Amino acid sequence: MRISPPRAVVAAVLALLTSALAALTVGVSPWSTLATIVSGAVGTTYALGSTMNSAAVLTMLGLSFAFGLRGHVINIGMQGQFLLGTVGSLLVATSVSLPTALHLPACLLGGAVGGALWALIPALMKMQRGANELVTTLMMNFIGVALVAYLLRGPLKDANADLPESVVLPHSARLPIIMPGSRASAGIVVAVGCVLLIGFLLRYTRWGFKLSSVGMNPEAARYAGFNVRSIKLQAFLVSGALSGIAGAMVLQGEKYRLQEGLIDNWYIGIVVGLIGGGSALGCLVAAVGFGALQTGAFEAQLNLGVPAAIVDLMQGAVIVMFLLVARAPDIRAVMKRHQRSRERPTRAAVSRGDADVVSTSTREGERSS
Repeated sequence: MRISPPRAVVAAVLALLTSALAALTVGVSPWSTLATIVSGAVGTTYALGSTMNSAAVLTMLGLSFAFGLRGHVINIGMQGQFLLGTVGSLLVATSVSLPTALHLPACLLGGAVGGALWALIPALMKMQRGANELVTTLMMNFIGVALVAYLLRGPLKDANADLPESVVLPHSARLPIIMPGSRASAGIVVAVGCVLLIGFLLRYTRWGFKLSSVGMNPEAARYAGFNVRSIKLQAFLVSGALSGIAGAMVLQGEKYRLQEGLIDNWYIGIVVGLIGGGSALGCLVAAVGFGALQTGAFEAQLNLGVPAAIVDLMQGAVIVMFLLVARAPDIRAVMKRHQRSRERPTRAAVSRGDADVVSTSTREGERSS
């Protein structure tokens, strides 16, 4: 799904108006709600840093989903791959001692490997048994949540902590804060770097051409001599690695220790990937919008007492408005077809009526003669 910039602006305005009206239903001024959302997203340095952190994570999750689609793979197992990415990053952070310049990328690489290995399971089920990845990747999310819960109560639990959580990461494994006065970590730099790298690979390399060819038409790609199974497997692994890096970013840049409930809005990544139109840059733009909305809506919830359900409705309004605006030409085409199908019997009846009139007139003429 691709959406032009003017249509995106229209969708964003409609979504904001819908959100304001939703706030009005619970007795909160729409203008106060909009002003609080905007100021809560970018009004202060701290708010801007929170928006950047949210945007970085959503960019990676959206990129993960969009990359899978490029290779004709529907990967909705980002939650499990994200969590196993945090485990991979934690293991590297706590098991080896390196200088910061080496420890940071090593931990991110550990996250990528964790996410890719978790994506390898449904990939093999798809390749060997033909299992539907839409089902298997979704089921792997539940297994991943249960596995991390077990690890936090067993092998990875901090012996000095009462809660199920891991030990704190060493300072050499933590992403630096890039904006003083906020919690904006270098995760946004990692996300932008991944966007540029993926965009370059897809647009300017032979590998990206093969991947896109398989994504558009696997049968045609097979006829052209491409190894479709191998390319799909690579799409699975890279998609999982991107989600794993997202987990490592949260662990190394925000939480500094593994806990339960690190991710609960992973499905927004699917929306980001769809609204981004499958392009890396589009995912970044969509993620910034959703990151700002998440941060601003949370601020409205705190300061204005907007219920959590209304906050969820705001996010839903954004999704619905973007889908409606993006699919407006298709909706108009369907309405025209429906209108033509209703007019066709009427015209046929009119035609039959004219024919009856003509035949009756002819018979009357013959009798008179």
